[in-house]
Amino acid sequence: MSKGKFYRPKERLAQDASYLSREKVTEMSVPVKRIVLFGDNVGIPQLLKHLPVGQVVGIVGAGIRPQYFEELGKISHDLSVPFLIQPRVDDVEQYEVFVRSFLGLDANCLLCSSYSMLIRPEILSCVSGYAFNLHYSLLPRHRGPNPLQWALICGDDTFGATVHKMGNGFDDGPVVDQVSVPIHAEDTWLTLFEKIKEPACQLLSITLPRVLEGGFEFTKQDENKARRNPRIPSESYEIRFAEMSDEDIYNLIRAQVAPLKGPYLYVGKEKVHFNELLKLPEIADLRIKYS
Repeated sequence: MSKGKFYRPKERLAQDASYLSREKVTEMSVPVKRIVLFGDNVGIPQLLKHLPVGQVVGIVGAGIRPQYFEELGKISHDLSVPFLIQPRVDDVEQYEVFVRSFLGLDANCLLCSSYSMLIRPEILSCVSGYAFNLHYSLLPRHRGPNPLQWALICGDDTFGATVHKMGNGFDDGPVVDQVSVPIHAEDTWLTLFEKIKEPACQLLSITLPRVLEGGFEFTKQDENKARRNPRIPSESYEIRFAEMSDEDIYNLIRAQVAPLKGPYLYVGKEKVHFNELLKLPEIADLRIKYS
């Protein structure tokens, strides 16, 4: 998809969709003793609420999100554990240093929440694949970035959070457990995030003890129902009346209300962004005004 061009969803989430395959597998491992956390200023505190902090031996931040370094560094300092920064893999020298530093933590578990880089196999192998992520979506739907926004853009009527074992790709590993909430017509990405936060917290309180004790069931994701979305550009997408219904436009706007920049129209040569929720009749008026 070219930058700035709106991707119109081809399908919607069925009310009775079965996200997972029916096969369940029980996995047993040694109890977890040394945990490394990957995340940002939201994800790391979220995980720490449900963990014995004395077992946390390191914190990792994404090199592409330097705005979180100061806060993550403070959390690491308060816990008296190292703070590592994952560089891009094409920065070969720095990435090799990062892998060696991670290996030196001697961790046997990796937990991740709200992290924006791929955790590669050479890192997962350091914990023998015992790595788990909290992802805000009902996997296998909406793998990858911006799942809250994409659920609204696609017109889904259900959203959720998933704890899954990590695989070699983004959000593709088997599911430990999920929780769901309804999406209502008036929801924006902000209200949807508020709606899912407490259920996600409860999900962590149930699943993490099982993971740390070394025994849990997981269910493979159904690849036939997987959906992988691109990252939404900071400039968002253009509103194209000829290609989009009023409902499409409504969903695009509510997915990117302020503080996001919102989708835009060209008025002459100027981009005009829309990041306040509009009602469908107001969108119909926009169509008449700018078509």
